[in-house]
Amino acid sequence: MQSQETDFDVAVVGGGASGALVATHYREVASFSQRLALVEASGRLCRGAAYGTQLPGHLLNVPASRMSAYANEPDHFAAWLAQHMADAKPDSYAPRMLFGDYLSEHLDKHAPLWPEIVRVGGLVSRITRNDRRWVVHLADSPTCDGGGGDVGTSSNDAEVYFFNGVDYQMYGNDYAPAGSKLLSDNVGLLPASGCSSVELIARDQYLELVQPTSIVVTSPYALRINPPTDTEGTPDALWYVGINRTYGSMLRTGSGVQSLSLCLR
Repeated sequence: MQSQETDFDVAVVGGGASGALVATHYREVASFSQRLALVEASGRLCRGAAYGTQLPGHLLNVPASRMSAYANEPDHFAAWLAQHMADAKPDSYAPRMLFGDYLSEHLDKHAPLWPEIVRVGGLVSRITRNDRRWVVHLADSPTCDGGGGDVGTSSNDAEVYFFNGVDYQMYGNDYAPAGSKLLSDNVGLLPASGCSSVELIARDQYLELVQPTSIVVTSPYALRINPPTDTEGTPDALWYVGINRTYGSMLRTGSGVQSLSLCLR
């Protein structure tokens, strides 16, 4: 893929509660023309692990009167909560998901157009120094989130992944015919419980699942060492391997990968 750069005055890595609060307060001190990049890999701003739950029984461990996003308005969250939760009081311990809603509302609904906050979907792989500025590098797949070309945010990105703990899928690159990006779809391939061993052989335009069962895919739309030029320019030959990543959510079940062996030939 072609390397692209966009200039920002400020970059905040991580769009959970802390990142969202930094972005919100940035508006109060930034000049009209400044721009902030709020980088989040999961696609869910203002949540993070702490406030991403959807279970109302997961409560804050601090009362509403001490959870304001604004130091000069200590009752700000308590007043908001009174409009969104029955019988809410300043000493109420609110559901964590409501605090995520509160942060999201004040980042989005009450946001002025300028200074500009730009949402950037992607996983930060490293940060380097280039002369007088910092460069935030994103992984080749901006969302790193599967879905055949990373939920439509990248071109020419063939992928293979296990998800839901038991399912195996392979997606072709953007040159695959319309409606034919899914090259292999195997639901319930792995047992729902216990540990499983998986062996994959990947080479140019070829992918073989050796175990737990044999599945071979040979296709010009599969992973390519030298893929053709796409709309983003001349592609590179980088392949990414993600281990113990979440797919489409920050929630994960199971123990994940416990051992890994890579053989390069």
